[in-house]
Amino acid sequence: YLAFFKEQTSTSASPKDLTALFSLSLVWLFYNLYKKLREKRLKKIRSGLSQVENINLINQLIKSRKLNLVKHKDNYYELHISSWMNSGCKLVLIATENNILLNIRLKSNIGYGRTQNTLGFIPFHKWRISRWIKQLLTTQIKGLGSNTP
Repeated sequence: YLAFFKEQTSTSASPKDLTALFSLSLVWLFYNLYKKLREKRLKKIRSGLSQVENINLINQLIKSRKLNLVKHKDNYYELHISSWMNSGCKLVLIATENNILLNIRLKSNIGYGRTQNTLGFIPFHKWRISRWIKQLLTTQIKGLGSNTP
């Protein structure tokens, strides 16, 4: 970097422009580091159900939405959400007492790494999956309420 910008030439940018470019690249670098550090955080969806009931709710979600189950062990579910614009997303659902934990992130393309900037793809899917779970919760609560005399 220093060798390239050390000497001014007729085609090189002014020091003022270089300072702005360098500052912008630092902001972009720190933003991507921040996104990388936060990508594995789990979103908590409060269900108020036991762990077994949450597992049944997740199974019902997978069945009703025809999601592609990749891995399942006890209360851990790993699903694949396909996409036309990249290699898809990895969705993780974990059933716990009173909560369902959710995480979604892009899968990396083989040998190319993975970008942190998803153009709204990840937040949209996170919102959509959360909405599906909440819809199943409301229908389950309505079903329980109709069984009582």
